[in-house]
Amino acid sequence: MASRPGAVRAAVLLMYLVALGYLVDAGMLLAGAGAYPEQFRQAAAQSGVDPRAVEFVGPMLGAMPYGAVAISAAAAAFLIVVARSVRAGHEAGRVLAWVGGGLGLLCSGCALAAARTPAFSGVLAMNAYSGDESGTYFFEQRLPHGYPLVHQYVSAGIAGLAMIALVLVIVLLALPSANWYFRGQLRRADVWPHPIGDGAAHGPGPAPGATSNSGAAPGSGPAARSGHVGVGGPVSGEANQVTEALRKRELALLVRRHQRGELTDEEFETARRRLLDQP
Repeated sequence: MASRPGAVRAAVLLMYLVALGYLVDAGMLLAGAGAYPEQFRQAAAQSGVDPRAVEFVGPMLGAMPYGAVAISAAAAAFLIVVARSVRAGHEAGRVLAWVGGGLGLLCSGCALAAARTPAFSGVLAMNAYSGDESGTYFFEQRLPHGYPLVHQYVSAGIAGLAMIALVLVIVLLALPSANWYFRGQLRRADVWPHPIGDGAAHGPGPAPGATSNSGAAPGSGPAARSGHVGVGGPVSGEANQVTEALRKRELALLVRRHQRGELTDEEFETARRRLLDQP
């Protein structure tokens, strides 16, 4: 397998870092989950909502922070699995990285629009309302706003950096060098299909210097007339010309791929030496 290009290594590292950030955010959410219901009750009471309406949503108040923890942890686990797949050179991993990165950016964008923070927890909200003769009272709070300001700033910073990293991952995995790493693995034969002189490198039919058994009597044919017998015998001058033409074609292909960034310097030099039969 070819060595991983820098773009792929950088994308893998960024995905691991984003996953770490999501886990840190999940840990902070978990640490403050116990105090969140009481904070919501106090804020709702100041809005004039009947405390009985708040108690009605009490069970959901206790569960909502843990739901946000589960979302962040699941996103981190997904990125770790995808990063390992990308590192192994699986095309499916690259597709999942694009899809997962896009979904992560979408969720963060929705949270930013709704709660003015890109953290995943911003998509979750709780509300309560009540009415009496003086009117109707309504209270709604996004989950991050029920946590201390320090948590909100740190969580927003982590999510903002994660958005930038996900954009970079999507771009890095679309670079030409990444294309070669993922798709070129299945086409390594294009760089060096077969050793020069092997009949398989020349397509259907007998290899240069080989004899055909169809309709030819023993001792007849070009190979027999020139004293060459079978594949193992010396190659004729015409076959040498064909071999040299193939060698030049493959070398030109190597140069073009190296110029496009599909091959690293090390891969190019190794394939060139092998093509030219150099040690």
